[in-house]
Formats: sequence, structure tokens, C-alpha cells
Amino acid sequence: MRTKQLCKRFFLSLLLILLMFGMPGSGSAQATTSLRISPTFATLTTCPSTELEIAVRVENVTALTAYHFEISFTPGVVEVLEVRNGTFLESGLMEPTNAIDNLNGTILFGMAQISPSIPKTGSGDLAIIRMRAIQGFQSVHFEIDPLNSKLVGWYEPYDLPYLAFGGTVTTIGCDAFNSYLPMILN
Repeated sequence: MRTKQLCKRFFLSLLLILLMFGMPGSGSAQATTSLRISPTFATLTTCPSTELEIAVRVENVTALTAYHFEISFTPGVVEVLEVRNGTFLESGLMEPTNAIDNLNGTILFGMAQISPSIPKTGSGDLAIIRMRAIQGFQSVHFEIDPLNSKLVGWYEPYDLPYLAFGGTVTTIGCDAFNSYLPMILN
């Protein structure tokens, strides 16, 4: 328990240091950096055991070492089962406030690399969101909150500017999907 509390304090301290001393908009980040849901459009059926994974992807980032994102979605149509670190940043310290709230349709997720002195530049998946459909024939928009989501750069900690792009998951009822499947395959 003590180790968990120490990790939690270390992560919060690191994130606070990164954000407190950072100056929004400063640094070498390009204005073309984006944070997006990928793919932009996806389809999921209500068939049992059918799941879908979408990514929170960063593109054209310079010197990234930590992130925090807040995503909203329409509750009751899909159930988010898991959010895990993607492959872009090395595994690090997860935010203690990471949470999935299917009742209100929100996801809070963040992570900081253990070694901020080795920042990442380029494009890749920050996190993977795994879900299943609850209702068919609906569209669910996953919206990244640009005011409360952060990309944090390093050498000198600073907020990286970015553009945010959401994505849409369309759900299809299992019966409808199964009746159209033979037509698609022929």
C-alpha cells in the first residue's frame, strides 16, 4: 500500500511540475500536432462477444513525455470496457484518476513516461479504448475535450499545442448484421 501511495505522489508531483512550469504554446511543437480518435468512423454490432478497439492517436508531435485526455461519449449505446496505454510512449506512471464512467459517458486517462529525458517525436497511438455495443442502430461520437486534455513536452516542461478531432462509432443490431452478411459475402 505504501508503494502505491509513493507512486501516486511521484506521478502527481511530476505532472504538477510539468504543468506548473510549462508555458502554454511555447516550445518547439508544430501547429500541425493533432490528437484524434482513430479510425474516424467505425462500426460495431450488438452480437454477443463482439468488441471494437479505437485509438487515441497523436500525430506530428515533438518531444512528448506525458499526456492527459478527457473524452465524452453518448452513454447507454456502447460500454467502454478498458482503456490502456498505446504503443507510442513507453509504459510509465498512470494517473491515479484514470476512470471510465459509462453512466455519464466520460473517459479520463493519462500517463507520464518514467524517463521524461527521452521524449518521443512523431506519430502513434497514445491509448487504446476497447468497447462493446449495447444498443443497435445508433451513432456515438467520441469527443476529445481540448480544454482539459494536455500533451506535455520536455526538455523544459511545456504544454504542446494541438488540434483535437473526434470520431464516430455506429452500432448495428446483430439480427440486421446477420441477415445482410450473406449478401455482402456473395
